[in-house]
Amino acid sequence: LFSGSFDKTVICWDIGGGEGKSYELSGHTGKVKGLVFLPDEDKLLSAGDDAKLIVWDMAVERETNPDWNEAQTCELCSAPFFWNVSEMWATKSLSFARQHHCRLCGKAICQACSERRTPYPPKGHELPVRVCDSCIKGVEKEHLKP
Repeated sequence: LFSGSFDKTVICWDIGGGEGKSYELSGHTGKVKGLVFLPDEDKLLSAGDDAKLIVWDMAVERETNPDWNEAQTCELCSAPFFWNVSEMWATKSLSFARQHHCRLCGKAICQACSERRTPYPPKGHELPVRVCDSCIKGVEKEHLKP
């Protein structure tokens, strides 16, 4: 089952496989307006209001996206997020850090620990996505598009 929407992604659900997997395909910069599956070629076509027509090879094995962690502080540098007043009070510091999520591992991270972006096709990210400092070191060259 495939679904595309205003959030620029195509979501794929493995309903018939019985595993309950789902993953996202990110390649559009605008709303996804149409999807067509070509079963004989095992391809998915997606079209968006960004004037892109993308051909997705559905025979490629993809990794599922991680669940997003929730935390009161950055999971890499321990900076408190802006709503964590008790931690700011305890450390006598002021923080305006917003919580972001690494698209590869799902950790809750601050902006300073996630300044890098990279495409990662094994998870369906054809365009650069937010990646934490820990994961960017492990991204293998063969997974990146030239």
